Amino acid sequence: MTKTNSVLKLLFTTTAAVYMIAITLSINQNMSQALAQNDTPYDTVVQERTSSIEENKALVKSAIGEVFNQRNISAADKYIAEDLINNNPLAGHGRETLKQYFDNVYFTAFPDSQTTIEQILGENDKVLVFLNWTGTHEGEFFGKQPINEEVSMRTAHIFRVDEGMIAEQWEIADQLDLLRETGVIAFN
Repeated sequence: MTKTNSVLKLLFTTTAAVYMIAITLSINQNMSQALAQNDTPYDTVVQERTSSIEENKALVKSAIGEVFNQRNISAADKYIAEDLINNNPLAGHGRETLKQYFDNVYFTAFPDSQTTIEQILGENDKVLVFLNWTGTHEGEFFGKQPINEEVSMRTAHIFRVDEGMIAEQWEIADQLDLLRETGVIAFN
């Protein structure tokens, strides 16, 4: 193993350990607060908390599968709150604005796109997903004509779920390769 690989492995292991400690502290703090607020037995609180987290993760998985992979844009109505707070400036706020963005921009440019969930984590009312988007660039994308080749993009999203609907989302997208592959930007 090279020195660089050893350093990267140590960095990854340390980061993972810090993350797990933070999750554990958060769970313990929230559990203590929940127990202090009512007389519900500990096992019941744990079961309810686990169920709602799993339900939130299932909601996000279903939304990604049906809306994006099946390109059923009208299915967004059953997963996404009408007044969605979208922290992605390209897509705008509100469910209808998001639907228009995907229907008129993304699905037009990449009609065969598929989204793979690489990781999914849940905590309280939030669901974090790491996604890999792939598709053939067959339509105009940000002013660039199609190249008819497969392109990809990786993203990380945090979805806040409220009353069984995705109410807010944050997104970090690694679009550099996508923009380079589609010719929006060029490297010299």
